[in-house]
Order: sequence, then C-alpha cells, then structure tokens
Amino acid sequence: VEIGTDVTCTSVASDPDDGVASLTYIWNINGGQVATGSSWTVNSTDASVGDDLSCTAIAVDYSGNTTVSTSSAITIANTVPTISNVVLDNTSPYTNDSITVSGTTFDFNGDTVTLQYEWHVIDASQGGQDLVVYVGTNPLFASLDGSQSYAFDKGDEVYVVVTPNDGTDNGTSVESDHAIVQNSAPTAPVVSVTAASTPPLEGVDDLTCMITTISTDPDGDSIDYTFNWYDGNVALQGTTANTTNTVDIFPGSLTTAGVWECDVTASDGSLTANDFDDIEIDADWPTGGIEFSSCSQTGNTGPSQSQCDSEYSSTAWSGMVTVSSGIQTFVIPTNGDYELEVAGAQGGASGGNGAIMIGTFSLNAGDSLSIVVGQKGTGSFENAGGGGGSFVWLTNQTGQPLIAAGGGGGEGALMGSGQQHGTTSTTAQNGCDGTGWGPSNGGTGGSNGNGGTGGSGGNHGTNTGAGGGWLSAGTPSSTGGQGGLTFTGGTSSYSGTNYGGFGGGGAPHSSASGGGGGYSGGGGGGWGSSSEYDGACGGGGGSYNAGSNQTNTTGSNSGNGYVILNKL
Repeated sequence: VEIGTDVTCTSVASDPDDGVASLTYIWNINGGQVATGSSWTVNSTDASVGDDLSCTAIAVDYSGNTTVSTSSAITIANTVPTISNVVLDNTSPYTNDSITVSGTTFDFNGDTVTLQYEWHVIDASQGGQDLVVYVGTNPLFASLDGSQSYAFDKGDEVYVVVTPNDGTDNGTSVESDHAIVQNSAPTAPVVSVTAASTPPLEGVDDLTCMITTISTDPDGDSIDYTFNWYDGNVALQGTTANTTNTVDIFPGSLTTAGVWECDVTASDGSLTANDFDDIEIDADWPTGGIEFSSCSQTGNTGPSQSQCDSEYSSTAWSGMVTVSSGIQTFVIPTNGDYELEVAGAQGGASGGNGAIMIGTFSLNAGDSLSIVVGQKGTGSFENAGGGGGSFVWLTNQTGQPLIAAGGGGGEGALMGSGQQHGTTSTTAQNGCDGTGWGPSNGGTGGSNGNGGTGGSGGNHGTNTGAGGGWLSAGTPSSTGGQGGLTFTGGTSSYSGTNYGGFGGGGAPHSSASGGGGGYSGGGGGGWGSSSEYDGACGGGGGSYNAGSNQTNTTGSNSGNGYVILNKL
C-alpha cells in the first residue's frame, strides 16, 4: 500500500443466539487509531512510508456483547514521484545556442524530487546515430550548451529524457519534445575601402576593397564572398561573385566622382551576412582644366621630364605627364567629351602672335594624347626665330593631329603686312618681303601640312628659315624648323644663338626672321641689304582643327604656347 491509496476493510461476523446488531471498523497506524469506516485513503498526514497499517473490526450483538478482530499489519510503501509537461525552451536552435528543459514534478509523499537528465543527439554527421552526450542530476544538467564539442551541430536532432527521484525511488522517465538544429549564418566580415591617393580621383585611382576581419561559420561550413561596387548614384557598377579572395580591386579608369560603396556578402551556401565601407572620389578634372605648358623651357628644344615634373608638382595632374624628346604624353582617365584649347607661340622679339584653336573631341579612357607646346622664338628685331606651333594628337595615330595652332613669325623691320601672325587656315602665311639691293622676297607659307620655304636672300644670296609643318620641315633645312614628329626649332650658324622656337619655328638668318611653325610652316622673311633695317618678318604658321564646336582665332596668343584640356 502506498500513500494516496484507497484501502477497504471487510469482515464477517455471526451470533448463534440473537444475531449481530452492528459491525464497525477502526484504521490503525502503528497500532494507533487514525480513522474509522470501512474505507480510508492513506495520506501523508496520518501515515508515513514504513508505518504499519491495520484494520480492527468490532461486532456487537443485540444483547450488547462485542467481539473485536484486528487484521494483520501491512507496511506502507513509498509512492514514486512523477514529472509532466517535459518541454524544451527552443526547438529550432542554432549550433552555439543552449537548450533548456523544464517540467512539473509531484510526489504524494511530499518528498523532495530530484531529476536526472539524459541528453540525446541524433547525429546527422554520423548517419543518424542516437548518442547520449550529457547526463547528470545537478540542475546545471537541465541545459545543453551547443557550443561544447560534445553537443550538437547543424542538422542534428536533440531531445532529453528526464527521470524523477524522491530520494527512494525513480519515477517514470519522460522524453521531451525534439529540437532540430538549424543552419547558422556566418559572421559578417569587416570591410575597408582604400585607394592609392587620398582622396582618389575619378577615372584615375583604383579602389581596393579589403576584408580586414574574415567571416567565420559556427557550423564549420566553408565561406565564399561576393563583392558589389556601387557608384555615387547607388547604381551597381561591378560584381565579383563566389570568391574566397579577401581583396577585390575596382579599376580607377571606370570610376566617377561621388561616394562609392563596396558591399561584401559572406555566404555559407545558404545563409549570408554582409558589411560595407564607403570612399569619396573626387572629380578628376580640376576647375579650369589641365594646362600643359613649356615647363619653363626656352629655345628650339622641348622640356625634359624633370622640368615638367617640377612645373606640375603642385597641380592635380602631378605625376600624370610623361615627357620624351620634349613631347608630353597624357592618358585620358574616363570616357567623355573633352575640349582642347591650343595656342601657338609668339615669334621672336615682338613677332607675330600665335593662333588659338578650340574644339571638342570624344575621347575614351586609356586614350594617350601626345602634346607639343610651342615655344617662343629667340632673337631680336629683324633677326628673330619663328614661334613654335602647338599640337595634340592621339599617340597611336600620327596621320593627322586632332588639333594644331600655328606660331607667329619672327619680328622684322617690315611689320605692316599682317602676315606675321599664326593663322587659323591650314595654309601658312608667306614671309614678308625685304628691301634693299637685289631680290628679297619672303618665302612661301606651306599648305596641307607641309613646311614653308625660306625667304630669298637678296643681295647676299642667302635664305632665311621657314617654319616646319606637320608633314615636313621648312626649307632650307639647315635653318628651317623641323616638321613631322620632331618639332625641333631651326638653328642658324649665321645667327648664332637665335633659334626658332620648339614646335617647328624657323631660324633667322642675319637680318631676316624665321617663319612660325604649325600644321603648315610659315615662309621665311626676305632680306635685302645689310646696310639698312630691311630684314623682313617671317610668316605665321597654319593651323588645323578636327573638333566640333570650333572657336578659332588668328594671332591671339603672346609668349609661349599652351594646351588646355578640359572635360565637358
């Protein structure tokens, strides 16, 4: 008999004389009365485990005589505890979660109930084996920590069997509901975007997106990354997908001004996590455009690399210009329409001004421009070299320039004809006629890209130097500016250090000035007598413009030439 059991006492009594008048029952615990009646519920107030339980029957006849009979004693046994409502607090855990079980215990005896926990993992990685991984009675065993090596991983099934104990006996074990371990997302990477320059320039500087802290996966899954590049308008510009690389580079030639973002997504094949970083890209084009100069070089040869490095050191295009044989080279950073303004150099002394030619050109990222900046001719009144022309062409296309501006003719004694300025025509100006004894005609300006001819020497029988053109040198070649892709200004043994300017300017000869260089070379000035100021001016060089939206001006630039490149 256990506490909580309903017990019944029965007896049979008889009397031969007059019969049994009544039959009553007394319930005894360890010999002491605790209740009356034919039935009784054993309770923990009146009885304890191990007590003796007996029943006494009392029969009374009609004469008042009594007979008493007591049953043999039985020992009250322990009532086992129970547990119910055994449930897990999380049936969809992740690998590093903890799972806790709860339940409701009861013991009829009022004993303290302890619980034994037996955690099971049906291991997906071992073919579904049911493994007992964690057993104990300490309350700490009510939870299973998935981060422990013996616990659970993605795809496993987890449950726990709970057994109650009242200190004497175990109750019936109860199995909890089952939990299915979910796939855990990888951790987010930490991303940083940098560039070689701070700030980077659009169309120039490559962008580097680096994962500085890699992602990890709690399930041990392999991770790959996807890099997405967004421009300042939040438009996707590039993707590198499903890579294990931790660095991705976006080419600077494809960037535009604005705030760019590199978004990196880590994936375990199912779940993802991401991080991003921004970088601001400056416009690659300075206000007013990029101006190419003679880099402080004078005379008949062009500047060196070191001169231009120094000249451009404090500009936005510092380090972006290469120089070879006086020819400057610049690579277009981004596709677009560009305006070129090209000015020829002035002729020596107070010679004619150079032409200015402006045009618009559609250029592509990576196009290499070759640039010659004309230099002013050297010398003095009626003994001055022609100014050099300025030229721009695609480096790999030498058939025609994109644009060229003629230089002015060197100053002469006869300046009234107006022929000394660089002209907007593709045909150059003739040299001025000299005075004095004998023939003294100015030379003929070149056309169709050719150099001009030298002016006749009159009484002295010598010729002055003509300006060089795109296709050929001026004549006579000993004093004419060089044509083609050399652009060296003319020299003259007679005139010493008086030169045609770099860009094809013709050299003077004694008292007659050289013609200006340009797309076509200007004619050399005529020379008459050495006894009077009769040396004539050289003719201005011709120009060329293949661009749209043209603005061309004859004789507008004094001093050295220049080239301005501006993005529209």
